Amino acid sequence: MALRGTANAIDTRAIVVAGVTSSWTAWQGTWTNNSVPLTPGINRILIQALGTNGAEIARTNFDVWYDDGSVAGIGGALTSNITLTALDGPYAVTNTLTVANGVTLTIQPGTTLYLGSGINLVIADGGQLLAEGTASAPSALPSRPAPG
Repeated sequence: MALRGTANAIDTRAIVVAGVTSSWTAWQGTWTNNSVPLTPGINRILIQALGTNGAEIARTNFDVWYDDGSVAGIGGALTSNITLTALDGPYAVTNTLTVANGVTLTIQPGTTLYLGSGINLVIADGGQLLAEGTASAPSALPSRPAPG
């Protein structure tokens, strides 16, 4: 995916997007990166401005929704432990998803689980939901974005 943006033209010497050095036009204060890797679902992209000696002078995160049509459906009652991964997702809850007593639903970092309008995620007494994302790979439980 291609991303572009602006940065402080006085202090910035380079822009790094998702770990890759971008094309930097200092006199305009603009950058372009045509090779941002995305996985289906919500991707958190780290953008860093580097100053002299490669020292970071600013950073931000930019969330990008990428839909390649490969959404996996999940719903109903879970009767055994299940782990949802970013590689096999994103996932859309198709009907009420219930995590039963003694069952654990694990959502790994970088995994997106879409909750539709009027659809519930129920954690029964004794059931567990583990969703521990990281700053660069959050676990997301949003409603599915509209096309466009």
